[in-house]
Amino acid sequence: MINGIGNGIGFAQREGSGGTPTPPPPEAVPASNIQTTAIQANWLAYPLAVSYELDVSPDVTFGTLIYNKQSTTDTFFGVVGLLSNTTYYYRVRAILSTGGITLFSNTISVTTL
Repeated sequence: MINGIGNGIGFAQREGSGGTPTPPPPEAVPASNIQTTAIQANWLAYPLAVSYELDVSPDVTFGTLIYNKQSTTDTFFGVVGLLSNTTYYYRVRAILSTGGITLFSNTISVTTL
């Protein structure tokens, strides 16, 4: 099962930033190469992004992160070591060349085989 879950895209104020708006989030797209213990998380390229931060969790609220990968420069990442027949959620945010960080993307759910 692959499914997108919205997050309310828009600008938000960063704490302590003097009211500078946080850039809108990148767009996560459905996972591919879904296997029993691995998936490929995918997202669209974001203008001015120098890297991406990926969160993967068995919890839709991301209260428990099983994977947090920073400094990924590709628009995909192979996540391994997952449990079979289990639903996971992923989201991504962009680290920008301007020094900013976007909001997190929409959340994608995927169930391993």
